[in-house]
Amino acid sequence: MLQLWTGFYLFWWSGVYTALLVLVALATSADIRRRLATLVRGHWPTLVGGAVAGLLGMVSPTRRYLEVARSTGVRRFLEVHDMQPRPASWFHLGHENLWGIGSSTASFPEVYWKNEHVMGLGTIALLLALGGYLFARDRRLRLFAVPMIVLGCAVTIWPGDLSVWRWVYEHVPGAGAIRAVARIAIINAVVIWIGAAVAFDRLLRTPAWLLCLPLGL
Repeated sequence: MLQLWTGFYLFWWSGVYTALLVLVALATSADIRRRLATLVRGHWPTLVGGAVAGLLGMVSPTRRYLEVARSTGVRRFLEVHDMQPRPASWFHLGHENLWGIGSSTASFPEVYWKNEHVMGLGTIALLLALGGYLFARDRRLRLFAVPMIVLGCAVTIWPGDLSVWRWVYEHVPGAGAIRAVARIAIINAVVIWIGAAVAFDRLLRTPAWLLCLPLGL
């Protein structure tokens, strides 16, 4: 609720990500289903009260968003199309990165808002996150990566101008208010750093001599 007051983009993206995460967890883990059922049975008054308080807190900003939408109309999808990531956007680091890796804008000759496509988080960060999720002792940690992959594939424009985002934009509540779609990278950054933190934790438990390479990098 507080996120809605500070910014709709992060409110919507974090809400969709959390909803997908819960669905994936419930569908794939019997242990999580049992824990959630126990939580609901034992604390349902608190959960219901929190939900009601959250919904009441959302009334005022939601009303303002809807008033603006009624007076100005929803943006045309053409305005959103340029800000949808291309596959290369996820690795684009901009011109200021130290090594120059992924800095070319040649992959985006037709895009006006090229700055929105600087979505890369760095090669080392991605490798650490990949290793963290693949080799995590608790396999349930991998669930954090699933919504990120699903949403990333949904918003990306694939070769042949293929994307499911237009359907989402037209049919999922709130999606029509998202213009800078590429800012989903903010949510993805959190997921990447969770994986990187797991990898560092694993590395710190290894023999000291094996730390030479990652520390050097």
